[in-house]
Amino acid sequence: MNLELIINYLKNLENENIKLKETVNNLETTNNKLENDLANLSKVSMISSMDKQIKEKLSTIEILERQLEKSNRTNLELKNNIFEKINIKDNEYLKDSDNNVYNYELIGTMKNNKFKLIKRDQ
Repeated sequence: MNLELIINYLKNLENENIKLKETVNNLETTNNKLENDLANLSKVSMISSMDKQIKEKLSTIEILERQLEKSNRTNLELKNNIFEKINIKDNEYLKDSDNNVYNYELIGTMKNNKFKLIKRDQ
C-alpha cells in the first residue's frame, strides 16, 4: 500500500514536471515575442525620430525659400527704384554726349546693399 502511494505520488510529480516544462516553453515563446516586439518598437521609435528631423529640415528649407523669395523681390524693387531715379529702364539703350549707344545694366546684391550701374558697349 505504501509503495502504491509512492508510485502515484511520483506519477503526479512527473505530470506536474511535464506541465511545468510546457509552462517554461510557453514563457520562452512569450519572451521571444516580447523581445521581437521591443526590437520593432525601437525601429519605429528610430523612424519616428528620423521623420521628425526630416520635417524640421523641410520646415527650415521652406523658411529659407521664403526668405530667398523675399530677398529676390527686394533686390528687384531696389533695382527698379534706382533705375526710376535715373530715369532709365532695365537694359535700356542710351546715348552719351558723343551719340555713342550704350546698354546700361544694374548689377549688385542685397548682401552688401551696393549696386552699380555699368554701361556696356553695343
